[in-house]
Amino acid sequence: MNIDIIKNECKKQGIDHIIKYDEPLKNHTSLRVGGPADVFCSPGNIEDLKKVVSISKEYNMPFWVIGNGTNLLILDKGIRGFVINLNKDFKKIEFSDKIVKVGAGVSLVYLSKITLNRELSGLEFACAIPGALGGAIINNTSFKGNCIADVVQNVTFLTGENKIERTSKPNLNFNYRGCNLKGKP
Repeated sequence: MNIDIIKNECKKQGIDHIIKYDEPLKNHTSLRVGGPADVFCSPGNIEDLKKVVSISKEYNMPFWVIGNGTNLLILDKGIRGFVINLNKDFKKIEFSDKIVKVGAGVSLVYLSKITLNRELSGLEFACAIPGALGGAIINNTSFKGNCIADVVQNVTFLTGENKIERTSKPNLNFNYRGCNLKGKP
């Protein structure tokens, strides 16, 4: 793939400001290892994320969401395609009575602390688990008999077809270390 074509398309779509090329992934992982991503992007909202996914599909390039890069081991040769690190809107937390709406990029440690400060229970088990909520849902993160499935009610996500969908907990089919979103683009 000619990266200049991708650069032009990103500029045309107005997302060139969130893109870096040949970005060393060691700068974005907790283990500080990893070669370059062909295209590293930090979309700050759903519209920019949809543009990134659209470009990756149009030019037949894979995309990978790395969350906060915690405990992620990347080879020195790096990752081909788009590497997505969710930012801004994906790191928001909104409180409404006893319901908390949380972006996929929010740190579990931070989420655990902020809900505890508001006297909301259920996430105490996550107070020392590195990673972001998006990965925690995909992997049904757990500790000492408690898991993320215990506190999730609904999930809104972007499909591989670039459509926003919302589903409830029963439709996620949570299981040990996963749910039915795992492995899907």
